Amino acid sequence: PSVVAAAAYFGTSGFDKTFELGLEMFLDEMERIRDAARDEAAKSGDRARKKL
Repeated sequence: PSVVAAAAYFGTSGFDKTFELGLEMFLDEMERIRDAARDEAAKSGDRARKKL
């Protein structure tokens, strides 16, 4: 990676764009994890009901 090429991302406008992109990626990942946990909990609930 080039420090000179990366410098554009650390100016005010570049940093804002980079931050927004990172935040969007983070939130997308958190939604994916939440959905996976919800699906796993639903599967566990189905298994528990079948045992009864």
